[in-house]
Amino acid sequence: MSERGAPSAYRGYRLQSLYVLWRVLTSESDPTLTFQPEGLEDLDILRNEQLEEAIQVKSFENLVLSNISTGEPNSFFHRAVDLLNSSPTIQIHLVNFGSIGEEMRLAWAGDEEYRARISKKLSEKGFDEDDTRGLYRSIDIVALSEGEIESEVLELPQEQMTGIYPIRSLEVRPKSSRF
Repeated sequence: MSERGAPSAYRGYRLQSLYVLWRVLTSESDPTLTFQPEGLEDLDILRNEQLEEAIQVKSFENLVLSNISTGEPNSFFHRAVDLLNSSPTIQIHLVNFGSIGEEMRLAWAGDEEYRARISKKLSEKGFDEDDTRGLYRSIDIVALSEGEIESEVLELPQEQMTGIYPIRSLEVRPKSSRF
């Protein structure tokens, strides 16, 4: 989301919706699951009304720590720490439609040199060592391809229901109305 303004916001909402639809279509058929877009995060998944997963969706060509606004009191990492303090078993996902920068990717893969770099930056933003360890332990950082997810979303209904051709529904455009 290097662009700013309406086009960037629209793209972000579109990718967020695409991700939510993908998760719903690829989830187990379980009546105890509830998908809640725009809950505590971009998508919350509850099982029996208990928060099980919190997912933040981003769209950066190359996601780096500075894209996450770690200094803001209500930033993703601050919210994640609060979630972990209230529910230590929650699964937290940071999903990016794009790649993950080397520093973050290697830090979350366990590389001590990169963890030290990220930990230093986080401590400068008010995170203590316990917070940082919790973030490494509990946040799953995932890079996704918009094209691959979109293709899967279009193919899944065809496999799951007879007679569905979802591309037509995506092609439907509202006609302009005259008053």
